[in-house]
Amino acid sequence: MHPSFPPLTATDLDHPLRQIVDNSSAVIFIKDLAGRYRLVNPAFERFFQRTAEQVLGRSDHELFVPEVADALRCNDQLVISQGQPIEVEEQVQSPNGNWVYLSSKFPVFDAAGRVIAVCGIATDISERKRIEEALSHVALGVSAATGDAVFAAIARYLALSLHANFAFVSRAASPDSDSLDTLALYHAGRLIPNVRYELAGTPCQEVFGKRFHFVEQGARERYAASDALRLFSLDSYAGYPLFASDGRALGLISVGHSHSLPERSRVEAVLKIFSVRAAAELQRLDAETSYRSIFESSMDAIFVHDLDSGALVDVNPSACAIYGYSYEEMLAQGIEAFSVGYSPYSGADVQRWLALAREQGPQRFEWLRRHRDGSLHWDEVCLKRASIAGIERILAFTRDISERKQAEQQRAELEQQLRQAQRMEAIGHLTGGIAHDFNNLLTGMLGYTHMAEEHAEERDDAQLGHYLARVRHSAEKARDLIQQMLIFSRGSHGQPRALELEQLIGEFRQLLRSTMPPGIDIDLQMARDLPPVLFDPVQLEQVLINLCINARDAMAGSGQLRITLRRGGQQRGICASCQQAFAGDYLVLGVEDSGPGIAEWVQRQMFEPFFTTKASGQGSGMGLSMVHGIVHEYGGHLQLSTQAGKGSCFQVLIPPLLSMEHACRPLHGRVAVVDDEPLVAEFMSERLRQWGLDVQVWSDAEQACGELQLDPAAWDLLILDQCMPRLTGLQLAERLLAARPDLPIALYSGFSDQLDEAHVQALGVRAVWHKPLDESALYTWLRTNLPA
Repeated sequence: MHPSFPPLTATDLDHPLRQIVDNSSAVIFIKDLAGRYRLVNPAFERFFQRTAEQVLGRSDHELFVPEVADALRCNDQLVISQGQPIEVEEQVQSPNGNWVYLSSKFPVFDAAGRVIAVCGIATDISERKRIEEALSHVALGVSAATGDAVFAAIARYLALSLHANFAFVSRAASPDSDSLDTLALYHAGRLIPNVRYELAGTPCQEVFGKRFHFVEQGARERYAASDALRLFSLDSYAGYPLFASDGRALGLISVGHSHSLPERSRVEAVLKIFSVRAAAELQRLDAETSYRSIFESSMDAIFVHDLDSGALVDVNPSACAIYGYSYEEMLAQGIEAFSVGYSPYSGADVQRWLALAREQGPQRFEWLRRHRDGSLHWDEVCLKRASIAGIERILAFTRDISERKQAEQQRAELEQQLRQAQRMEAIGHLTGGIAHDFNNLLTGMLGYTHMAEEHAEERDDAQLGHYLARVRHSAEKARDLIQQMLIFSRGSHGQPRALELEQLIGEFRQLLRSTMPPGIDIDLQMARDLPPVLFDPVQLEQVLINLCINARDAMAGSGQLRITLRRGGQQRGICASCQQAFAGDYLVLGVEDSGPGIAEWVQRQMFEPFFTTKASGQGSGMGLSMVHGIVHEYGGHLQLSTQAGKGSCFQVLIPPLLSMEHACRPLHGRVAVVDDEPLVAEFMSERLRQWGLDVQVWSDAEQACGELQLDPAAWDLLILDQCMPRLTGLQLAERLLAARPDLPIALYSGFSDQLDEAHVQALGVRAVWHKPLDESALYTWLRTNLPA
């Protein structure tokens, strides 16, 4: 059973409604149509510090400044005219300051339904508005700036949020720093120059690496050693520490005021919000500084591309140096300017690789690019996506691998040369063996044929004699062919003698004209006063006639044949036929035609016996094989330059004999020879003494090193064998050059691939020779390097 209560009357209700009005924390009031206050509750009296007697019967214009009164009256009129409730924010003033209220205003009606008053219930939202304002400033400080301007924005909006006249952001060089550097310093409405300050004796000492610290008042007296508090007349202070994600102390943010700061909780909340962005920005700055340091100091070229367009947005100094352009030129031209312009190294290929890196991840490839001077270089390129300062980019790391590519190409060429040399050597051995065996067979065949011819003649059998003559003629042709095979295999020696090439070629000119068709113009260009060569004249004519016939056939009876003779001096290269490296002093005999050039596949086989591009029956394929055999028999080499549609030029390199001038001019000086091979050492000693030199020979490299180091200046020149036990020639040379850097030293070796001549000469060794020694080159080098 519920207890029964008596019914409520209007008088009964008036008493509790009045209690609600009087005890409400909200401001409650009633105004008549003229805007005069007819009722105010105690909350109104407390907030505005006015009694009811001071307010009742008076209007807003009598209580507030005109701007506030006008706004309040306007809202009241809106309720009266519309007869509807409204909810508005209203700003009013009181002796305690400015306040913001959320006011709910509604009309009061009489029994006839007419509006007779306006009732208002207002809730103080000043603190909420201050927090919203602070958060607005936080948002502006966090998002409005980028880069270094972030810290300035944080300091400015931090001060505005807390109505402080001093704010700053500072950082430490390390977590255990005794001092901090300000990144932004804001005072009295403006940014001032940054400073470095010591932590000791300042309120920041309570913050850095620790916790939030708040000094409500008396900060100057409490921290008397702080210059900043005294300089800026700060009485209150608050600071919040900044930490990295791994817990490292980064710095702090702080505010101060000449009066009191807002209440502690609001200050701490605002500082905490700002600290998140400040710490994140410091970490970004550290990461960017680290990235920039690597970027600037990297020896590799680094390019930064826009993720979407692929445009070049940054390059490091190494890229500028390696590519030959300034920073501004690099960015203005874009990466396409450095491509060679044809696939797969064109601008379109640049964009294709960037797209692959963007969509599929890191890409690695080799790239042929163009330097500013027009030269082409090989690069190894690695592309990958990366976030830089919060922005997605594509990084391109490039490294010049031109030397490596060149080395790889040289290695491939050397391997090809070695294979070709081994093949030629094998063919030579096979050809020589076959030729000797066939010569034995042909000796019997020709002998018995002659005997059979004699019998046919005795029997007066003309028909048989005719048949036997045909057999003998074929056998003789076979004999001549075998002779050519022997020449190729260097199994047939001529009768060499000293020749004046200029005279021999002049005489050969008449024979040449009789073998060339009228449509071929013959041009001879010969240098004068050349040293003689050691050569069989008949075999030299064979070399010339074979080269000239090949040139004639290449030109198909019409063109220009040029024969040149000159002093080549020191030559270095790879022989076109034996594929071996050579170096030395040579005379150069050239045979050049204006034909179509020689295909690459033909060049690889043209010196082999029986190889020919002519139709069947038009050539034996032994012409260039004979040239190869003859030239190499006399220590020479062959070189070929050819270009499609522009002809070919064979150059025969022939070592000269020492001239009479050389023989009559003795050398003078003191020379040391170190060689553990007795026969070689004895030969070198005799030869050098014949040329007038004072020679001392050592067979033990370590003994020679000890004695030569006693007085390096006593020697004019050293000749060292490379391959010696315990101490190589190069090691001995390095020790002696350390004692006397200007000492002329030459190395020689029986292994042609053992010494890298460029590397050896970079160490200070002046010459590198290969056995057997070219005496002409040796004499010339001695005369050049010995004192006059």
